[in-house]
Amino acid sequence: MKCKACRGGELVVSRETRKAPEFGLTNFVLVNVEVRRCPKCGEELVVIPRLSQLLVTLTTAVARKPARLTGEEIRFLRKRLDMTGDELGAAMGVDKATVSRWETNTQPIGPQADRLLRLMVMRELSPTDLAHVATEEPRQEVVRATDERGNWRLAG
Repeated sequence: MKCKACRGGELVVSRETRKAPEFGLTNFVLVNVEVRRCPKCGEELVVIPRLSQLLVTLTTAVARKPARLTGEEIRFLRKRLDMTGDELGAAMGVDKATVSRWETNTQPIGPQADRLLRLMVMRELSPTDLAHVATEEPRQEVVRATDERGNWRLAG
């Protein structure tokens, strides 16, 4: 394989353990990953097969860790949800400034918000799934269920 940067060097392939900050997590390490390096110009390429599977694995690891989330982990999970700070704040019932403070480690995320964010990620909820929830004073509402051909459904 020829180097695309200098168009002349023959790439040397090795297996290495590398930090992977491009995912937004400074503590993330890829073990035994293929690295292609050009001895002529120094260009290197880390080969990441099955990227989507890797991202799911990493997301699950972050969401299941026992310690409270760090700012960079909160940002990583927000991006995995494909949400802006405004959208995440609306879904969690806080303003975007609070989300920003969490992500910059200016203010630690509270345990309830931490758990909610993890649940949102693991359940793949969209910004609109939770934004309307718990915005009014408590009240009891009638919930109707109907048996339709052997399946219970909520009745309008």
